[in-house]
Amino acid sequence: MLGFGEYPYKGKKGFVFSNTLQGKTDNNVEFVGGGQIIHDFMIHSLIDELILSIHPIILEDGIPLILKDPNIETILELKDVKTYDSGLLQVSYDFKRKIADAS
Repeated sequence: MLGFGEYPYKGKKGFVFSNTLQGKTDNNVEFVGGGQIIHDFMIHSLIDELILSIHPIILEDGIPLILKDPNIETILELKDVKTYDSGLLQVSYDFKRKIADAS
């Protein structure tokens, strides 16, 4: 969210869950610690939509978006794709059901 040009969610506050960015400040974003938050939310079926923002930057290294756990394998349905002049690509998915429930 920081350093990628104009904030794309005017009027909405963003939250960044990060172990390394904890305590940073920004007018549009609140930084909160907790690297396992997505995994924990998925285990308890607390997520119904996933929005991925793909930035046109290649980084040296990264961390997984979601912890590896076969219990959270989920079928997603494409909902929307948006492109921005900056090169940002935003993909939205609805969570349908866990893979184990699909069989």
